[in-house]
Amino acid sequence: MKKKAFTLLELSLVILIISILVVGSMSASISTINKAKYKTTHERLDAIYKAMGNYLITNKALPCPAIITVLDTDALYGLEGATAGICIGSLTGSGNAVYGLVPIQSLGLPAEMARDGFGTKFTYVINKNFTDLTNTVFVGTDASDIDITQLVSGGSQPITTEAVFVIISHGQNKLGGYNSNSATANTASSDASELENSAIATNDDFVAKSINSEDFDDVLFYKTRNQIIIDFDALELIQCDGATDGDIVDASCDTGTCSWANAKYNQIAISTTSCATGYLTTVAKGTRRCGAFGVWDTGFVNACTN
Repeated sequence: MKKKAFTLLELSLVILIISILVVGSMSASISTINKAKYKTTHERLDAIYKAMGNYLITNKALPCPAIITVLDTDALYGLEGATAGICIGSLTGSGNAVYGLVPIQSLGLPAEMARDGFGTKFTYVINKNFTDLTNTVFVGTDASDIDITQLVSGGSQPITTEAVFVIISHGQNKLGGYNSNSATANTASSDASELENSAIATNDDFVAKSINSEDFDDVLFYKTRNQIIIDFDALELIQCDGATDGDIVDASCDTGTCSWANAKYNQIAISTTSCATGYLTTVAKGTRRCGAFGVWDTGFVNACTN
C-alpha cells in the first residue's frame, strides 16, 4: 500500500496551528508572571508601610529617604539620608517634597524590600515637615506639597492634595526608575503621566493608574496624615495648638478670652486665664478637651460660672 505524505499546504497549516498554540501559551505565561510580580510589589509596599508605622510610634516622625543612586551592594544602601530628621545629602525634590530610596536599613527591613517585584528600586517621596525627629508630636497640620491624581477616561481627576508620602513602583516597563544594581536611572518615559512619576523628575505631583486599566503600569502607595494616624492608632501624636485655635471669647474670663497651652489628644487643658471676678463659684479656671486630629472639642469641659 502506497503511503501518502503531507502536502506543503497541510504542513503549513500544522505549523501555523502549533505557532498559535505556542504564542498563546507564552502570553498566558507572561501574564501570570507579571501578576505574580505585581502581587510581590503590593506585599512589599504593605510591609514597608507597617515598618513605617513602627518607626512613627518610636520616633514621632517618619524617615527621610535613603539616597537612591547608591548600589545595593553598598553599606549605605537603604540608610536614611538625614541628621535629626532633616533630609540632607543627595536628596532632591520640589518644595517640601524630597526624593530617594525607601530607607530599609532605618526601617529594619531586608535589602530586597527596597525594590518592587520587577527588580526596580521603589521611589520614596515624603514631605520633609513630617520627618523632624526633634518634635515631641507629629506635625499638627495637613499641609503637604504632595498631590495625587488618577487617570480616568478622557483625562485625570484629583485624589488628594494632602499626601504625606508616596512610594512608587515604576511597573513592568521600569521607565524612569533605578535598577537595584545601578546608580543611573532607566530611560524616562515619553508618557506625560509616567514622566511625572519618574525618580528623576523631582516634582511634587504624581499620577496613579486607573482602576482595572492596563494602559499605565506605575503603582502608587500613598497616605495622608490622618490616614496614617488612624492606621496606627496614634491620635496622641497630634496636638491641639492653643496658640492658633485654642481661644474662646467669653466674658467669664478676666480678659474676656479664655486661652490654653498646647494639649495632646483627649487631654483636659486648664485655661491660662483665670475666671473673672464673680465667676469663681465652680472653678478657678476653665477647662477644655483636645479632640482628634488637633481639633479642640467645642466649648468647655468646666466653665467659669457665677
